[in-house]
Amino acid sequence: MAKIRPFRGIRYNPEKIRDLSRVVTQPYDKITPKKQEEYYQRDEYNVIRVTLGKEELGDDENHNKYSRAREYLGKWFQEGVLLREGTPSLYAYYQTFTPPSQAGMPVPLTRKGLIAHLILEPFGSGVRPHEETLSKPKADRLNLLRTARVNTGQIFMLYSDPGQQVNQILTEETQRAPEIDWVAEDGVREKVWVIQNPNQVSLLVEIFVDKQLLIADGHHRYETALTYQEEMKTNTPHYTGEEGFNFRMVTLVSMEDPGLVILPTHRLIHQVEGFNLLDFLKKAEQFFRIEPQKNQEVLFDFMKTEENQSFGVYGEKKYYLLNLKDRSILDQFIKGSSVMRSLDVAVLHSLLIESSEGGLGISEDEVKRGGKISYLRDADEGVRSVDQGDAQCCLFLNPTRVEQVRAMAERGERMPQKSTDFFPKLLSGMVMAEV
Repeated sequence: MAKIRPFRGIRYNPEKIRDLSRVVTQPYDKITPKKQEEYYQRDEYNVIRVTLGKEELGDDENHNKYSRAREYLGKWFQEGVLLREGTPSLYAYYQTFTPPSQAGMPVPLTRKGLIAHLILEPFGSGVRPHEETLSKPKADRLNLLRTARVNTGQIFMLYSDPGQQVNQILTEETQRAPEIDWVAEDGVREKVWVIQNPNQVSLLVEIFVDKQLLIADGHHRYETALTYQEEMKTNTPHYTGEEGFNFRMVTLVSMEDPGLVILPTHRLIHQVEGFNLLDFLKKAEQFFRIEPQKNQEVLFDFMKTEENQSFGVYGEKKYYLLNLKDRSILDQFIKGSSVMRSLDVAVLHSLLIESSEGGLGISEDEVKRGGKISYLRDADEGVRSVDQGDAQCCLFLNPTRVEQVRAMAERGERMPQKSTDFFPKLLSGMVMAEV
């Protein structure tokens, strides 16, 4: 099953970098070009230069953003800005936060994670995916891995632990002052404790031998790590299995952790030829009961309480509640299990986005290519985009539940892309690992 190991993590030297907010970033796939530039300007040692470097005029196969990432790492080690842990370690990673109001959970919350090296294995009984991936992000991450040979951030993985055995050990280890303690730009308090007690490390490693792991965030990076592992095996004459490319740095979080939060990812619609909001709603009436709502708060309250799957639509300064009339119609439109048909995101895409009969008629291929759909967490941002004429309408949905993610993974089915948004994100640059 899942095999984890302690490892000699790489961290910023606190004597050189006293303020981590200057050098740590959000995950690469959450960084806009504007944010990338802001990180570049923030500090010369910001991990953005490794994680998501800039392209420059004159770049070629040998001199590019990936080779510069390797050069930055070498320079930072030489200057003592980065340090390797003296002893193989595990790390407790706590994030304390106030979830957005849509999560409907008590505040504040603390999500408890364990950072470890995971022995890579193909998807199967030990590690399972839950979401589809695209080829372009994997190519970018593979090029970076080949050249820089470092993990700047962790893959977010879930495991089941009803008795909270792992969190109990983490609680024991976190009674002392943490090695890292700061508040990130999104208001999340980030704490890391280095775990080197041999007995505790051995116990944690042993516990996970019986665990199945589910990828929450990081499907592209895990598949990239597998590809890189196969490449390196071929080019390693005296392969032993202990080489760094056989491992991937991960953060492990219990599915039963009270701090585990999934937010919805709303859909913003652009450039649908001949789009008319009232015509769209009229077509949708064959599947949904449609009721105008006076504001967003009332709409979201109804979405949470409706028995059948329900969605929100915003356009032309108005909100509408769409409530599914009859679940039996889903058999005609959604392939897969009853679990797949229970997913709001699958219903939204099948009936309202991809269906030409009752929806927008955006094909599955067009959805994958992008252009007509963008994804966002902030509902107000979607409303502003529509009001400013940058989008035609916004589609709101409820968050996917943890038990749905688990059920899909156990069946070997994958959700559509952008089905889950685990909050908060794991930051890049807190703890790093060589491969």
